[in-house]
This record gives sequence, C-alpha cells and structure tokens, in this order.
Amino acid sequence: MPSRQTTVKQLLDRFGATYAHEAGITLRDKPAPLYQLLILATLLSARIRRRHRRLHRTGALLNRPPHPSPHA
Repeated sequence: MPSRQTTVKQLLDRFGATYAHEAGITLRDKPAPLYQLLILATLLSARIRRRHRRLHRTGALLNRPPHPSPHA
C-alpha cells in the first residue's frame, strides 16, 4: 500500500493544485490557515443567486467583456 505522501503526490500530479494553494493559503496546523480554508470552502460551496449569475454573464461583476449567451 502506498504511503499517504505518495498518494497525495500522485493526486496533485494528476489533478493539479489544491484550492488552498490556488487561494494562497499555506496549510499548517494553526488556527488562522485552517479558518481561512473553512471560509474558502464555505464561499466555494455557496449557491449563486440568479441575479449574480446574470451579472457574471454580462461581465459586470468581473469588469470583463460579456460571456456569449448559450441561448443566442
């Protein structure tokens, strides 16, 4: 059976970085980074209301050009 470190390395090699890494959170067994990861997980799992989807699609939230509509 492979070690945990081997398994983690294989997963990261295959699927890329973790959300924590992409968000700039250095994981340690300390309260601050664990709380940051908790907040990140909460934000990433939150439902996006219809209005926000419409604003995102038009580029208003990100100050980007509008996305093409799939229904056009």
